[in-house]
Amino acid sequence: MLNLKNKLEEIEVVPEKCYLNIYIRADESSYVLEINYMKGKFIAEKNFPVSQKGVEAMEEIKNQYRSELDFRRYFEII
Repeated sequence: MLNLKNKLEEIEVVPEKCYLNIYIRADESSYVLEINYMKGKFIAEKNFPVSQKGVEAMEEIKNQYRSELDFRRYFEII
């Protein structure tokens, strides 16, 4: 079964390098926060429930990524 998702938002933290993408699964079962570093060389996804608490948790995580160093730390590329 395919895990289809629709992009809701793309946040370019560092031009051409660091992106945060927010998706919702096609079946609307969860939000997905994608942490994308170096144009897809390093990608991680975190899932959050479709609820107020899920959105708050996703915002909290999202706010931790403000610089390239934050992405490098996450992927342990220091």
